[in-house]
Amino acid sequence: MYQEASEESVGKKKGIIKKIFEWFAKLFTAIKEKISGIFHKGDDDDEFEVPANAPKVVDALEKHVKSIKMALVKIKSGNFGGGLADLLKTVLPEITFAAGAVIIMNRKNLAKLLKRTDDMGKEIEDTVDGAESELRNVNDENTIDDAQKSLNSLQMIAQAISTVISNIAKILANSKVGKAVSAAKDKKMVIRCWMEVYQERRREWKNIFKKNNLPLEESVYDYFDDDDYSFYY
Repeated sequence: MYQEASEESVGKKKGIIKKIFEWFAKLFTAIKEKISGIFHKGDDDDEFEVPANAPKVVDALEKHVKSIKMALVKIKSGNFGGGLADLLKTVLPEITFAAGAVIIMNRKNLAKLLKRTDDMGKEIEDTVDGAESELRNVNDENTIDDAQKSLNSLQMIAQAISTVISNIAKILANSKVGKAVSAAKDKKMVIRCWMEVYQERRREWKNIFKKNNLPLEESVYDYFDDDDYSFYY
């Protein structure tokens, strides 16, 4: 009777763990869809407004994932109790992108932040795949309990990684922001070229007047003097 109850309990718990693995599978699929093709999209010099604390958020998350490296190794190999004990010693950092203050980052550097975060996700995915493989033939209730608790902890980390990836991917996918900033830069370049052309034309006319011994009387070209026009651009 006890054995039957125990087997039933193990069966239910394995069913819960199966759903956890399904949750991971959906999350990692969603991450791949979010960043699909985004690394090769647009110009590296396109600029975007990014929450000022975004680089620090990625740094903190990366530091956290490195700090649980041994826990991931243990969980992947089936040592769920040891992995859980290591995970419980750590605290997941704050991963919220602050509203308000922004910095300007180009596409290349922003894509680097995205790749670093994606690499963290791949490391968690690799750990989960190993854990799933190790649990296939496990029927010990204590091991299954430790596995569930350690996977629950990994869920929080994976969700944090997914959230950061979503935030960065949204910024990179928002072509309006990139074009708006790039357009301002292009406008400055047009004005710069326009002023250079006018100054060159003025020098040409002065040379013509000098070669033909004509008086350099005040004319429309005198309005384009040698002042510094840098304030226009």
